[in-house]
Amino acid sequence: MEKNDKNNIDFVLRYYEVGKLDTQKAMRQFMNRTGIRREQHPWRYVSIAATLLVLIVAGTMVLFHKDTTSLTACNAVKTFLLPDRTKVTLAPHATLTYTGDDCRKVTMTGKIYFEVKHDEAHPFDIKGDMSHVRVLGTKFMVSEGCASSEVYVISGRVLFTAKTEADGVILTKEMRATLAKGAKKPQIAESGSVNQMAWATHKFHFDNTPVNEVLNTLSCYYSTHLSANNTGKRLSGDFDANDLDDILSIIEETLNIKISQK
Repeated sequence: MEKNDKNNIDFVLRYYEVGKLDTQKAMRQFMNRTGIRREQHPWRYVSIAATLLVLIVAGTMVLFHKDTTSLTACNAVKTFLLPDRTKVTLAPHATLTYTGDDCRKVTMTGKIYFEVKHDEAHPFDIKGDMSHVRVLGTKFMVSEGCASSEVYVISGRVLFTAKTEADGVILTKEMRATLAKGAKKPQIAESGSVNQMAWATHKFHFDNTPVNEVLNTLSCYYSTHLSANNTGKRLSGDFDANDLDDILSIIEETLNIKISQK
């Protein structure tokens, strides 16, 4: 590009304002300044106009580009605190993504436990490959698999729909629903157990639970096999999932039973 042309383009760009793509005004100012008419130098006019268009489009792309934040758990459970103070715990290989500063509209894969910060004016939206979940403030888990999506609510209230549908189901405390791949609406499922979230909360809750069920829950969490010499008893209590030996000692003493581990 000739030096004069570059100076003239710089002059034109001074009339370009963000959000006001008034190229006609800029070109009129350019022609008045230089005395160039379209019919006198058509190819120079086209060249300068094309250069201006490229510069303006490039500037607009930079203006509207928003950074994307991606959170990932590789081979272990990982917890993150979002800018709005929402806490998310990702199971291994799960991902969560949001654009710009709007961390209350996210997309996800895998299994994630959410503790959403309450904000009535800004609902928290979660989209997976199949599902869409909207909440105000609550604790719940969303699990996106290849064949289905599942939502389990610990507290609060959520709307669970298929990604492309408006009609869905409202879930409240200790309710669970599943969405099969290709289905238009989730189905209410049998109520699960809060201990399904132990991988994220690191807590167990038992309420008059048969000891066999207690030991099965602990066996799954700690990847072991537990059995008791008396399975006719029941247990109520809350436990931190820090040390299995401590939990077993408390259960044995409380229920007066003997637990073996393989």
